[in-house]
Amino acid sequence: MPLPPTIIERPLQRLGVRTPAEYRARQAHFLALNRVALPDRTHSEPWESAAPITAHVGVSAWRVVCACGDAPPADPDWHLACCSACGAIYVNVVFPEDREALEAVLLKRARFADRNWRAPWTVADLQAQNVDHGEPA
Repeated sequence: MPLPPTIIERPLQRLGVRTPAEYRARQAHFLALNRVALPDRTHSEPWESAAPITAHVGVSAWRVVCACGDAPPADPDWHLACCSACGAIYVNVVFPEDREALEAVLLKRARFADRNWRAPWTVADLQAQNVDHGEPA
């Protein structure tokens, strides 16, 4: 069985992209493939949203909830998330100020599937959840 990630993942770990430009290029590539395979998509071209969107942690990765319902990975250094399902490019992804403390508590959870966080949960809330489930606080 593979070991769970030792970080809360970002686009680098989930998709192998190292820069915002690579992330956008990967999205454009998959959108082009989707235009052929799924021509009825409403957003077949990349489109930017500058509206703030709050990141969450889902299954040990930073993500946003896209307007189309998908959950593309987000990067706290880039404040960026690119949806390959509909073409949305979120350029104003908001992360919690105590992100590193939240990550530290989540990383104490043995199963990466249990590494989840959504606002307004606090560090104390996550610690209590850990204790309730037999994980270190």
